Amino acid sequence: MSGVSFTDYNYGYVDDHSTMQNPYSNVPNPTSRRKFVDTHELLKKEMFEQTGSAALGDAISQAGDDIFGPTSLPYGQGKEQKKEESSVPGPLSIANEGIIDRFIYFDSDAKNNGASNLAGGVISWPVSVLNQNKPIDNIIQMEIYTFYIPEIDTGINFPQYYFYKRVTILLQEMQTTAILAQSNIRFHFEMEVQPAGIANLLQPANNWTSVFTFSKPFIEISLASFQFRAPIKTLEFPQDIYDYVSVAGSNPARIQTIGDHGITIGGQVSIFSHDFASNVGNIDALINSPDGQLLTAITSTILEFPAAGIVGFDFSGVGVVQGNLTIGYRRVAFTMRFRSITDERTNRIVPV
Repeated sequence: MSGVSFTDYNYGYVDDHSTMQNPYSNVPNPTSRRKFVDTHELLKKEMFEQTGSAALGDAISQAGDDIFGPTSLPYGQGKEQKKEESSVPGPLSIANEGIIDRFIYFDSDAKNNGASNLAGGVISWPVSVLNQNKPIDNIIQMEIYTFYIPEIDTGINFPQYYFYKRVTILLQEMQTTAILAQSNIRFHFEMEVQPAGIANLLQPANNWTSVFTFSKPFIEISLASFQFRAPIKTLEFPQDIYDYVSVAGSNPARIQTIGDHGITIGGQVSIFSHDFASNVGNIDALINSPDGQLLTAITSTILEFPAAGIVGFDFSGVGVVQGNLTIGYRRVAFTMRFRSITDERTNRIVPV
């Protein structure tokens, strides 16, 4: 080209001469524009700087292909040329760091009775027991799913208990990072209340209210205590599990709960009995059936099985035997997902 010195230019495409198939091969680029900017690497570094781990970002940029696939290279350099892999500073190895989801089922039948306060809206569970005797650690996100809670009767002279159709849930052990409301009220999830007969369906109020993401990994939880509000007052859960004793010689069979069961006199309730052991005929198997039983409230503490004549529901030959029961509609059970950083290698695919 006339008037052009090839020492002052760099060709952006490697070719010996211009052809019709490659008409731009001999279009020179000024040397001043030769500075190579690898946006792929810059974005990776910025991503990890936002998580507070600049060193991790540098290490990933240096690791190149072995971490996130092929690394962009300047024009004119062969794809066979790779950046040297380096070790990652800190306790975790980049090659072995990943993300793991743990799904935990919280059932009030398995709650920690000593740490729970149903009247104060708190239900607590031993996480390590539910998670194969291991705590959940390095938590970066948690998600809650749809579930049911019991209806609470307020009487004819008061508004419905869930008048505002909202329930908020706070995981107390993680309340240092939470959504803030008036009067220092905190919560992680906001749920919409939908009536469903003797129970209420809780589902996320909005798409984002079922997921809470922490700004930094939460070190560990071994106990999970959930505070429920409705939404400006503490939710008062009715008692769901009772110890009881059989009423000796009763026919139809009757049991007496330790404490007021709260069922309207004359009303019926579904119960699920455990650990009743009279060792008399087939009575124990019938009383402890996983199908449950429909009992009638005789007094504030006496519940009666179906009428005489039905095989098994006759305590004529049974003395005082202890057992425990769950009132079905008062049971609270839900699933949660906890997302954690792990030092084990994973596929790094984040579920949508």
